[in-house]
Amino acid sequence: MIHVELDIFSGTPNPRWQLSAKDAQTLFDRIIASRTLIRPVSIVESKLGYRGFIITASGTNAEKFQGAGIPPVFRVGDTSNNLQTPTWLLDTTHLLDADLYDYVQDEQRHVSDETANMSEDAVLEETDREIAPSHPAITGYGMNCVSNWFTSSTNFDFWNADTYHRLNNNCYNYAANYRTDTFAQPGRRSGQTFTSFSCSNVGSAVLRDGWSNSCRTSNNLSIYLVIWPGQDFHFYRLCSNGRWCHKPGQTPATNRDQSGNYISDPRTCNRGNYTDACSSGYYYATNGIAVS
Repeated sequence: MIHVELDIFSGTPNPRWQLSAKDAQTLFDRIIASRTLIRPVSIVESKLGYRGFIITASGTNAEKFQGAGIPPVFRVGDTSNNLQTPTWLLDTTHLLDADLYDYVQDEQRHVSDETANMSEDAVLEETDREIAPSHPAITGYGMNCVSNWFTSSTNFDFWNADTYHRLNNNCYNYAANYRTDTFAQPGRRSGQTFTSFSCSNVGSAVLRDGWSNSCRTSNNLSIYLVIWPGQDFHFYRLCSNGRWCHKPGQTPATNRDQSGNYISDPRTCNRGNYTDACSSGYYYATNGIAVS
């Protein structure tokens, strides 16, 4: 079997589907004809939105790929190398709604050549560049929030150093400072997950997990919720130096926004398609929350 995963979401699991036998052969032929199509699955830019496709071959297909010198798991379509194949992959499924399909098509047209030479080490090193620290007050509902940092805004080794942990923990895990390897979902800890992608619905699930709208007086953890309307949720977490950080889905945690700028305010930074900056989006916990 060959499964295709559209690497696109930050909070919810990515869309995933199985190729037909005919399409599996077509993909194999395309890769044999142009091996520059593929890259290691671990090499990906920390950004929100479209990040290409992850291909996973198993059984006889895995043996076939490996026999031809092709790894059984690889990434396609996050660079400008031969965009015909990722465009074709998009048409092998009917799982995507019209808005998401059109968005991916548009993103495929604008994939930058800069990502062709991107490496995982380059992604991690990018987060180590420092600027003069500042400590702005956190303002939510007119209050100044006391914050005690649990991780720095430049060292993300706990989340990024191991590929397995990076791929299996999302923005909500990072926000809660709690690694579960389950792609944690708002409300799952309470037994009642969210039912729609809106600030109020996801926010209610966050509160059911044990977060509060009120600032904690000590050992405070501050997070902020944004929404890609109708598609996904995303969280930011306040780290040291008054900087906000985040982990876009399966990608490395970072202190940069979609434009590559440090994040001083999640409400005003570049968030790509996560356009809803929730008016009641600040949530707080003492020492974090054991999400699931």
